Amino acid sequence: MRLVIHFFQIAVILLLATACDQTVQFEQPQPSGVPDINQLPDRLLGSYFSQEDSSTLEVSNDLVTICNRALIKISVADIGAGVTLSGDTIIDESSGYKEPVKRLGDSIQVRWPLWTDTLFRHGDRYVLRKFKSRYFLNFRTADGFWRVYLLHQQGKGELAVQELLAPEDIDLLEAITPVRKIETDTVLGPRYEINPDRKALKKLMRRGFTTRGVYLRVR
Repeated sequence: MRLVIHFFQIAVILLLATACDQTVQFEQPQPSGVPDINQLPDRLLGSYFSQEDSSTLEVSNDLVTICNRALIKISVADIGAGVTLSGDTIIDESSGYKEPVKRLGDSIQVRWPLWTDTLFRHGDRYVLRKFKSRYFLNFRTADGFWRVYLLHQQGKGELAVQELLAPEDIDLLEAITPVRKIETDTVLGPRYEINPDRKALKKLMRRGFTTRGVYLRVR
């Protein structure tokens, strides 16, 4: 989808500059010693919405994605060529994409999609496992390490996505499991690799994984 509103383009640049990748990755898919499963259960499938940041979560048998959005306010007069405002809907003419807007006098407010993260899809680089009521979505990166997301049903129609990020004080992580520094990126900073045993993984599930977002089912 092409972003043709100048303000939208600025927002994309700022958000991408501040976005952070997972700085702690795993030596092997998690949990180790647990068999792979073929797909997520039907009860988790559907479309979900975050009340916190308006991102959307799509869950199917073989694909899990998060569409990240930005809340943008812009004057109607500043809407550029290639975009049409029709009533309470803004339309990207090149793609036909439509998004509802909220009118605020001579301005509009819209939650515009920026980029989509693929947490899981069927393929050689992805492994799906279940442990302690959580689904582990494992993705093998280009350098051979594994990025891991947890999908956790917190209540009826409510899913939490959790990921492991390096804490400001790496000592917390080192108190749970050995940590090896892989490299230091000039933009993202240091990156780490861990290979927890079952006991350490349980501790990480309680203390090391943080909630990226909580999503409510919309359909």
